[in-house]
Amino acid sequence: MAATEKSVAATGQISLATGVTSGAVAAIQGEPDELYAALAAGHDPPASFAERLAALRPTWHQHAACRGMGAGPWFPERGSDSTTGKAVCAGCPVRAQCLDAALALDEVGTWGGLSRPERLQVGRSAA
Repeated sequence: MAATEKSVAATGQISLATGVTSGAVAAIQGEPDELYAALAAGHDPPASFAERLAALRPTWHQHAACRGMGAGPWFPERGSDSTTGKAVCAGCPVRAQCLDAALALDEVGTWGGLSRPERLQVGRSAA
């Protein structure tokens, strides 16, 4: 199960990293009993939930080089190297959109080829 889906199920909130606004929560909570029952049993959320969540993401997510690769390379343990994720970002066709979203939302992890500290530097130099 994707971390975002776990987060939604556990808190009823959606990370802004997905590009989903908080106003869209009602659209994906259409079957909360089914969702919570599946998660409580240790199963993945129903396909309908995942499909609705995917439909709410920005279209640039569909073209991201990291799509389907898991979150590990972009959210390394503190002090670990993020070069693997950054290498994928370097050739990504939507790197600029990803970086713009991360700068606007102050996300953690590597987005648009930059770690959060690197993005903070970009934000300071742009100000």
